[in-house]
Amino acid sequence: MSESNNTVLTLLKLLRTAIGTEKVGNYNFEGVSWQAVYRLARKQGVLAVAFDGLTKLFEQDKEFAKSFPQSLKLQWINATFTIEQRYEKQREVCADLAEKWAEQGIKTLCLKGLAFSTYYPIANHR
Repeated sequence: MSESNNTVLTLLKLLRTAIGTEKVGNYNFEGVSWQAVYRLARKQGVLAVAFDGLTKLFEQDKEFAKSFPQSLKLQWINATFTIEQRYEKQREVCADLAEKWAEQGIKTLCLKGLAFSTYYPIANHR
C-alpha cells in the first residue's frame, strides 16, 4: 500500500472511530506517517474530528498513546482548541446577527455549517 493510500485509510479509520461507526480496534498503524495524517485532516477540515478518534485510541491503547509523537500530539491538541474557540465565536456572531435581523423583521435560516454540527458527537469539533 502506498504511503498516501495508507494516510487516507488511517484518516478514514480515525473519522469512523470518532463518529462511532467503527469500534476502536487493534489497528495496525505500522508505517503510518502521523504528520501526513495530520496534514490531510487539516486540509480536509476534519482535524478536530480526527483527533476525537485518535483520543479514543489513546484511551484504549496506552502503549500507542505513549509511543505517539508528543510534539504532534500537542500540535493536534492546540489546533483542536483553536477550532473550538473559532466555533464558539461563529456561534456568537451568528446568534447576534440573527437577533439583529429579527429586530428588523428579517427571518433567518441556517442551512449548513453550524446547523449540521449538532449531528456530530462533539459539535464544536465540526
